[in-house]
Amino acid sequence: MCIKITLEDTISLQKKNTLMKYRDFKFGIPVFHSYGHRGDCQVKNSIRRLETFGLMDGELMERLWSYLRSFSKITKEMTPAHRTDLLSDALLHFGSKKMSGIGKYLVFLHQKAIKTLQSCETEIQSLCSNLDVEVTDDMLDSWKTEEDNAVNMRGVSSTQTSTTDIADWRRTYYEKLKSFYKESSLVLISEKVSDVALHQRKAKRMASALNSFEMRNKVSKRWTVASEEYRKQHEKYLKEKSKETLSTLYSRCSERLMLLVLKKRYADGSAIATRLSKQINKVCSEIKNLLSSYNSVNLEISSRFIVVTYTEVLNVKSTIYNGITYLALMYNVLLSPAQLSKR
Repeated sequence: MCIKITLEDTISLQKKNTLMKYRDFKFGIPVFHSYGHRGDCQVKNSIRRLETFGLMDGELMERLWSYLRSFSKITKEMTPAHRTDLLSDALLHFGSKKMSGIGKYLVFLHQKAIKTLQSCETEIQSLCSNLDVEVTDDMLDSWKTEEDNAVNMRGVSSTQTSTTDIADWRRTYYEKLKSFYKESSLVLISEKVSDVALHQRKAKRMASALNSFEMRNKVSKRWTVASEEYRKQHEKYLKEKSKETLSTLYSRCSERLMLLVLKKRYADGSAIATRLSKQINKVCSEIKNLLSSYNSVNLEISSRFIVVTYTEVLNVKSTIYNGITYLALMYNVLLSPAQLSKR
């Protein structure tokens, strides 16, 4: 059964201890609502990508509202009681009409499912025949998994460090110093007295924490911005940030490709196409901001760095993504309209 449910609804069910009542339910985003969600949310929750939902769209309530909308002109002058009676009769008629034609409708859905399956298999075979290697079902499944990972990957937060980094007190010391020096500089450049006082209090707390940290790790002399150890940790930080930004760029560009393919399925000017266009523009703006950050970080690492252009970064097969493990090839296969329809 397909039910439209929000994260807030799930949290509410958990708080009320009623979530177990719905353990046999499968939750997903209805087809026409999913395009208003981010790409990673679509990959995870759209019923076109979830198993057991088939080709249903999940828009049952919307069909009822659409049918009842035609009665708005009649009921607007009615009393609440008369309006309730009329809408109840309308729903009873709607349900009776649906039940009387359910046999023909199920036959239609069965025939549609067979045709869609055949169309998808034909298109997949056509696409795979152009590849240099033999494509098996296991390989297709692995591509689907990599596709999900590529779109879901939001970039590792700078606060999420490896076990080695956590154990390395130098990295922690650098981060504390970086925040302290930044807060100290804000004290000097702030114009308002209230802002100066605020930054001074923060800097004082950070200085106290730094003193304790230095005593605990036996740091005899505080690192300065010009010291060798600080510069070494700063360079390491920039390289990690560059790698994280590149991974996020790849994820956003992959999401853009997916949205562009989806948009081709709908006529220009339609509600879904308009919604997808807005989502594409939003992703493109995010890509531009990430690209600006990526270029500035790498220019700080090396003045010889060749600035990456917007056109180059949009190409998921570009050499700048050579370090990314996800395959750009899968977007030529898995994101075809027929395959999306099947999924």
